[in-house]
Amino acid sequence: MKRSYWIKEPSVAYTSLSDSIHVDTLVIGGGMCGLMSAYYLSHTDRRIALVEAERIGQGASGRNTGKLSAQQGFLYSDLIKTHGEAKARLYYEANRDAITALEDLINDEKINCQFRRVDAMLMALDEREQEALEKERQAYDALRIPYEVVTQPPYEMPFVKGLRMMKQAQFHPYHFMLELAQRMHQNGVAIHEHSPVTAINKQKEGYAITCNNCTIHAKSIIMATHFPISDHGNLFFTKVDFVQGDLLAAKSAYPLHDTMMINIDSDHIFSARTQIDDDGSALAILSGNQHHAGFMTLEDHDRWVKMRTRQFQLKQPILTWRNQDYVSHDRLPFIGNLIADDPSIQFASGFGKWGNTMSVVAAKTMVANLLVEMTPYAALFAPHRRQVIFQSSYFLGNMKMIKHYLTSHIKSFFPDHYPFHVRTFHENGTVYGAVEKDGKLSIVNIRCPHLGCILNYNAVDETWDCPCHGSRFTYDGKLIKGPADQDLHDIEEAPNTIDPHIID
Repeated sequence: MKRSYWIKEPSVAYTSLSDSIHVDTLVIGGGMCGLMSAYYLSHTDRRIALVEAERIGQGASGRNTGKLSAQQGFLYSDLIKTHGEAKARLYYEANRDAITALEDLINDEKINCQFRRVDAMLMALDEREQEALEKERQAYDALRIPYEVVTQPPYEMPFVKGLRMMKQAQFHPYHFMLELAQRMHQNGVAIHEHSPVTAINKQKEGYAITCNNCTIHAKSIIMATHFPISDHGNLFFTKVDFVQGDLLAAKSAYPLHDTMMINIDSDHIFSARTQIDDDGSALAILSGNQHHAGFMTLEDHDRWVKMRTRQFQLKQPILTWRNQDYVSHDRLPFIGNLIADDPSIQFASGFGKWGNTMSVVAAKTMVANLLVEMTPYAALFAPHRRQVIFQSSYFLGNMKMIKHYLTSHIKSFFPDHYPFHVRTFHENGTVYGAVEKDGKLSIVNIRCPHLGCILNYNAVDETWDCPCHGSRFTYDGKLIKGPADQDLHDIEEAPNTIDPHIID
């Protein structure tokens, strides 16, 4: 996969776990949510360790726009409709307060991450979008959310009206995560990279976690992993949608505005912000072109980049990358006890494309749960809430998953339309994908080890993506993202083992 604009080589590399250890709390996942959780726990008397399967900050947290905002597209009208005004207001307060908490942390720890307060604007680009914008404006009024109406377009672009939410923020997410990890490590938090967790076993007191053929003994666990290592019968993969999108960074011939922008059409989302580059010049950070996971094409990607290049008069070089997000069917994240009445395993996911602010909320909530402290967000974000399964999108989304499963198997028997260096074929009842890259041929079993869907080749990222539940693998079969938890087998090995880890 292409690196994002944010990610450069880190100045500090953390060792992989090579010995068994004993801790009070193990944090699994070295992205924004895991690091924030470990940071808040480090201010208690607990012994903390954090393990990351790859590198700190180089997953989804290092591939987003770096926005920090309580304005999150067409949202609050939906939240009122689904959850009522009180819970919608609580969600707004959670995100508003998260920005302030992050600002305080950055000042206290003297972290250099280009944090600054800027306004955000939700835009209607045509008359159809204006109807939705008016509903969102009414929701702002009902929830007492401060805003201003904007009638002048920020650029030469289609524009009808906007809602400005003042004093939101933006930052350099990767710089923040690297510096926060260094502060924690200096203060005694054990951090290990290249240390994937492969098993969690309940013991008489606490848990035995298998990692790099070593055992971590922990009394409690925080899973900041998008999907839990074991689902415990919750079927979280049925409760979220999986969305991939394009991002780019480039200089523009236009004078760039400080205001962060996003349009209100969630099906054709367009987002923009400005970033000050290392040489002091201004860059446009744009995102959009969202697709269901597993259905991105190189043609769609190129078309989107060309359109934004014309619109913003972008200058070469144009750096592009992609990210994948998880959106719950009732628009609220899952944060809290993985097992309903047991606070010893905390879990967070489904941040709905706004993981920078929600990671702060999640960290504070999960740490409060572990310490048996009161938090106003425990019930709001409870992973076991029943509203999710009563949403129409839950039913429709899972019907689509069944369709994707069936059609992926049917399509595997017909000639594919992949680039010339990619082919799929059947052998001994198993489907394989062959990719030639740099003079080397890689042939892997492309039946997803999560639930058996046939993977699609993503020519933009050079990955195998699951159209059913969003698992991703490198072209040569290395696991990038779950819910699958194992690599793809190559043609010399036995077929992939299908194991959704619903119940362990």
